[in-house]
Amino acid sequence: MDNILKQLSFIAEKVSNSNIVESSGLLSGKMGQAIFLFEYSKLDKEYHRQACQILDAVFEAISNGELFHTYCAGLSGICSGLHYLQQGKYISDDDFVSEEIDSYLKTQLLDCINKDNYDFLHGAIGIGLYYCERYHNNKTMYKEQLQLIINFLSNSAIFEDSCVKWKTIKQEKISYNISLSHGISSIIIFLCKILKTGESDSLLIKNLIEGSVNYLLKQRMDESKIGSFFPYSSLEEELNQKKSRLAWCYGDLGIALALFNASEVLHRRDLYDFAMEVFEFSCKRRDLIDNLVYDATLCHGSSGISLIFNYMYLKTKNSLFLGTAQYWIDKTMEMCDFSKNDGNLKIFYNNITGKYEIRLGILEGLAGIGLTLLSFYNKKPPLWSKFLLLD
Repeated sequence: MDNILKQLSFIAEKVSNSNIVESSGLLSGKMGQAIFLFEYSKLDKEYHRQACQILDAVFEAISNGELFHTYCAGLSGICSGLHYLQQGKYISDDDFVSEEIDSYLKTQLLDCINKDNYDFLHGAIGIGLYYCERYHNNKTMYKEQLQLIINFLSNSAIFEDSCVKWKTIKQEKISYNISLSHGISSIIIFLCKILKTGESDSLLIKNLIEGSVNYLLKQRMDESKIGSFFPYSSLEEELNQKKSRLAWCYGDLGIALALFNASEVLHRRDLYDFAMEVFEFSCKRRDLIDNLVYDATLCHGSSGISLIFNYMYLKTKNSLFLGTAQYWIDKTMEMCDFSKNDGNLKIFYNNITGKYEIRLGILEGLAGIGLTLLSFYNKKPPLWSKFLLLD
């Protein structure tokens, strides 16, 4: 535990004093940095002031017109982050969200719908998650907004036999993204969240969930030969079946999370058992290079893997998941050993340049790594993990 405290101290110092320029976003920028420092301030009160300063910079950027709509980098995520801080009593309950913000996000939602952009991090699903956070404030208004998204998903879905899927258009190539970060797995979890509110067309939502689950199940490969249950992309796109990476963003873990969520709302033991099979198999995947684990990030690195297994341990009390979570937190500590030279740190691997970088946000940087380490140190369920569809 002393080693985690030392690492957290280094991370807090780096996040609070870095001159790296990032967006104001929840997952990719300052909002996420502020959340980490507020959480860390429970251990070192000095950082509460610095967290407030970063939060002030977020407000200033918004007032200066630096507006985006996305959950990752824009207002929908920022407002969700503010709600989290209010619930944690880090900031006052004064409602930052105005009619202007809601009007802006609805306009952007309609634009996403017109462009068939359902993406969790950058499109309609992310705005929908913000609506889920705000639902208790104005059930009538946010129910209407959520219904827009449900109708969009229903109208844009492709129904084939018992399957439902949504296409992603990249240039002239049509593909079907099955991932948690950008694809059908995130749609399933989003629909499960709406279904739990009990306020929408439950039959339509259940049909969409069941159909998309059926589609995911048809993507299954022979894990004993390939090394993973599911491909990186859908089998329509990946004619040659290949092993997918072990990560939050793509591959088996995110898909198993979607199936696990679906098993709860559909009351299907078969889905639960299969999700457990995928997770238990994934516990054996511990070779970093073989599983494409090059850095410590939440998005595609060791801390994200650890977070998922810790989440599954808290859900199931399966000690195998706890041991696997600890293995990946140890790897995260090795990659972020600040007692070493900066050149040896493996915070974020840029696969374009082939070099390691220090980034600060939740998804690809130190704030996310720090929050994960804090959750292990505190031995409490990380409530912030809902930002990554783990709640």
